[in-house]
Amino acid sequence: MNTTSLSYSKARQDHLDCAHGLMILHMMFFHLCVSTIYNTPLYHTILHPLSFFMAWFFFKSGMFFREQDFVELIKRGIRKLIIPAIFFSLIGFTCYLITDKPGINLSQELGYAYVFGTFHGNIPLWFLYSLFVVQIMFNALRRLHISPIIIALLGLCLYYLNKYIGFRPYWTYNIPLGLMFVALGFLLKNIQYDKRIIIPCLIIYWGLFFFSTEINFMYGKFNPEYITIPWALAGCILTNVLFKRFSRICIKPLRFFGRHAMEFLCTHIIVIAFIEMFIHTHQLSINPILFEFVLFTIYVIALSTILHFCNLTHIQWMFGRTAQNNK
Repeated sequence: MNTTSLSYSKARQDHLDCAHGLMILHMMFFHLCVSTIYNTPLYHTILHPLSFFMAWFFFKSGMFFREQDFVELIKRGIRKLIIPAIFFSLIGFTCYLITDKPGINLSQELGYAYVFGTFHGNIPLWFLYSLFVVQIMFNALRRLHISPIIIALLGLCLYYLNKYIGFRPYWTYNIPLGLMFVALGFLLKNIQYDKRIIIPCLIIYWGLFFFSTEINFMYGKFNPEYITIPWALAGCILTNVLFKRFSRICIKPLRFFGRHAMEFLCTHIIVIAFIEMFIHTHQLSINPILFEFVLFTIYVIALSTILHFCNLTHIQWMFGRTAQNNK
């Protein structure tokens, strides 16, 4: 096994936990904005600077990659990714039936799952399913001693091939893109903090920042690719560098959200759905958008309080952990 691949797997990295916390907060805010201020100038102004957040999640996964036996990788992936995905997909789908669809056609739902890579009710969990596949692919290719540069190029080529052929399932786009960013995270995990890397990233990020672009990782939309892909990669690197070099911004709340990202990933969309159902079924004397933001803030505070003060070891399996390994 390549010992260099273990450098990020032996201990938690506080600066990466904080960066993870920022990205998970941004993701939740993004999904909340989709239901409130979508496609407004305010929406684009607030969300554009970190619109590479999904690319960062894959990039970070590559930084922590270590080669494993195929069977062990499958077991670990099922425990850490698939079990939480299935469990909260079922909860989300049940809530979807309650809040949106009293009746639904099973074949239509299976068709939806085939196209989107997840079920109604908790759509962001597509990431867990896709990451599971990406990790298997990357591990298999690395065990064949294929260079991460070649793997990244392979992912990019598969992405363009799918666009050329016109495949409909969106996972045929986000999996190759995820493979590319995992490979880049593995390749750059140590050298990304070098000034010779940082300065070009600053130029790329700010040089391309004001271009009209669209990034939606789930749908495989990086438009135009020659701008958005290098811009997203530069954003991933600069985020890690920022938290690494300026440790004072690594505050405890961000670290907390980073270390409990799975809990927020799995539950936030369900909460947003119930908030929207409440708003649509009640006459409110205050601005509904403001009310939704307030209720969602209460959810974030309440879940944070529970996670911080309560002993939840008996339900850690829901979030891909064991009582002995609460990471």
